[in-house]
Amino acid sequence: MKKHVLFLMMIIVACCASTLSQSWQNLNAPPGITIVDINRNNNSIFGTANGSAIHRSVDGGANWTTATTEPAPSGMYTYQHFTCTNSGALLVGLLDYSMTYGTLFPLLRSTDNGDSWTYIAPFMYSTSRFYNAPNNYIYALANSSYSTSLCVSSDDGFTFTVIPGSFLDVAIAANNDIYAIMVKSAGENKLSKSTDGGTTWSDLTATGMPALPNRIILCPNGNIFVTDGSNSNPVVRSTDGGSTFSTIGEIFPLIWNDYNNNVFGYKASGNQTYRSTNQGGTWQALTPNLTLPYVIAHPDGNVYAYSSGNIYKLSGTSGIDDNSAGNSGFEVFPNPSNGKFEVRGKQHPISGIEIINASGESVMRQQTSGNIDLSGSHKGIYILKVYIGAKSYTSKIIIQ
Repeated sequence: MKKHVLFLMMIIVACCASTLSQSWQNLNAPPGITIVDINRNNNSIFGTANGSAIHRSVDGGANWTTATTEPAPSGMYTYQHFTCTNSGALLVGLLDYSMTYGTLFPLLRSTDNGDSWTYIAPFMYSTSRFYNAPNNYIYALANSSYSTSLCVSSDDGFTFTVIPGSFLDVAIAANNDIYAIMVKSAGENKLSKSTDGGTTWSDLTATGMPALPNRIILCPNGNIFVTDGSNSNPVVRSTDGGSTFSTIGEIFPLIWNDYNNNVFGYKASGNQTYRSTNQGGTWQALTPNLTLPYVIAHPDGNVYAYSSGNIYKLSGTSGIDDNSAGNSGFEVFPNPSNGKFEVRGKQHPISGIEIINASGESVMRQQTSGNIDLSGSHKGIYILKVYIGAKSYTSKIIIQ
């Protein structure tokens, strides 16, 4: 009898631990936060409160400061969207209601993690979202009077050119291929793909695609998820690069993903957010309920959401599962480093090493342990995968 009671208690504890590991924690950011982004190079959190100030936390949300040196234009304005470029620069679009810049929209830029900001060349449209490509190009969805354009910058955000077409959402693969949901005509949206940076596009005539798709996510493993944003049609998934799609059986008007192939979905009924760790096979509800959240992820494993003027962090995602240095039989030193470091096996030989950057792109592979030189790579957090025998282990390395 005692054994059965002990076993039951173990199950309860395990379930409680699982529940606690799947909950949102309020970071107590300044009230009214409406836009959030993460500096992928150092995990600083940036947000704007009611579009009128830039707030920053460099300690995971424990403390917040307000940027006071950004040059504010005269008149009424709001911040549109943040991004951190692959070089570490921060960009934020402005919507200037006073038309100080005429019909142009300025961008703010910071190269010191938000300590100071300067204006760069005016943007042609009001930005609604940025995307960073592995080849360091920056893409932006920009709202004009009649449609949403896709713009591209090859100079780290200083200048942008418009890619013809009307776009709803974009996803960029590790090989720089672009998937986009485009408006072709009234009542007709298509999933299209470009392999040349947006110069030419081909429509993917995939089976199983919803009639009016409007949201796409692309996981690091190549799987594609698409939703039409409705509360009646289920999300569809493609495991063959967009040739065919099949339903996952869940209805999520909003979907997101992180760098670990986890997928997140939001249901308007009950304001409930869910997470799947097996590519849509099963889903677990996250608590507490968040109203119309937006989920963002950092390469080191942290997952955040902002909703109703607050910022939340998903507990149990404090970083990549660092099962390496202490427990898996190998060591990395120094870490952090200037890009030159050594990976060495402790008891068993290492059969392979792979290093993945913040965009999910493999930047180095080698078959044995030893000295590694990434000194020519961008500063930031990288994922280190080490293979010992039939097992693989994941850690994070930092290049300063």
